[in-house]
Amino acid sequence: MTSLAKAPTYAHSGKATPRGLVFGFASLVVAPFLGALYAVGIFTIPFIYLNAILTLVFGGLLGFGIASALRSGEVRSAFLSLAFVAVGTALAYYVHWAVWLNRLSEGELALIEALRPDVMLDFIGGVYDVGAWSLAGNDVSGMALGAVWAVELALIFGASLLAGFTIATGDVYCESCGRWCDKHDDVLALDGTADPGALQSRLAAGDLAVLGELPRVTQGDPTWFQINLQRCHGCGQTNTLNLDRVTLTADDKGKEQRKEDRLLEGLLLTPEQADWVTRVGGGDPSYAG
Repeated sequence: MTSLAKAPTYAHSGKATPRGLVFGFASLVVAPFLGALYAVGIFTIPFIYLNAILTLVFGGLLGFGIASALRSGEVRSAFLSLAFVAVGTALAYYVHWAVWLNRLSEGELALIEALRPDVMLDFIGGVYDVGAWSLAGNDVSGMALGAVWAVELALIFGASLLAGFTIATGDVYCESCGRWCDKHDDVLALDGTADPGALQSRLAAGDLAVLGELPRVTQGDPTWFQINLQRCHGCGQTNTLNLDRVTLTADDKGKEQRKEDRLLEGLLLTPEQADWVTRVGGGDPSYAG
C-alpha cells in the first residue's frame, strides 16, 4: 500500500524589511526598562507566589512585545524574531539584576556601578552567601537561593521564547501583495468521532472532499474537529487551512476546560478551494479585495 503524497504547506520566506529591523532594535531599547520595572516589582511584593506570576508575566510580555514589533515591521523569519527575543530578554534580565541589587543595598550600591559585570557578580556572590529574604522564618541562601534564581531564569526565558515563537510563527504572510493574511476561525466544525489519523492524512494529501463527507458537530458534543482558514484579502492568492481537535472537559469545580490540539497546520489552498471550504462551512466566500 502506497502512502498519500503530501500537499504543500505554508512556511515563512525568512525575509526581513529595514523597517522591521528598526522596530526590532527599538524593542531592544525598551526591554531594559521592563527589566527595571520587574526588579522593582519583585523587590516590593513580599509574596513568593505573586512573584512567580509576575516572573511569568514579565517573560511573556517581553517575548510578545519584541516579536510583535518585528511582525508589525513585516519580518517573516522565526529565527530572526527569536534571536531578537533572546537578546532583548537577556538585556532586560541583566538590568533587572542591577536594579534589584541597587534596591537591596538601599542605594549604597549605585545603579551605574551595579551595571558593571564585575561589581554585579561580586554582589550576587555576597547575597548568595548570606541570603536576601526568608521563607517560613528561615533565611534562604546558598544552594536553595541558587535554585530559586535558576527557576526564575528558566521561567523568564521560557515564557519569553514561547510567546515570541507563538507570535513569530502563528500568522501567514502573502508575499504576492505584501500583507498579513486575515484569520477566519471556526469556519467548519466536524463530528469528533471520526478517525483523526485518517482525516489528517486525507487533508495533508490535499483531499478536501472529506470535509463534505463527514457529519457536522451537534450541540453538546464534547469533542469535534475544527477547520480554520487564513486568507489574503488583498490579492486572494495566499490561503491556508488548519485542522484542530477540540475537547471540552470539566475540572473538579465544574468549570469548563477547552483543549485544542493542532493536527494539521498551514495547508496551502487555491482561492477556489478556500471558497469551497467556506461554502461547506455555511459562510460567504466573497470578501473585499
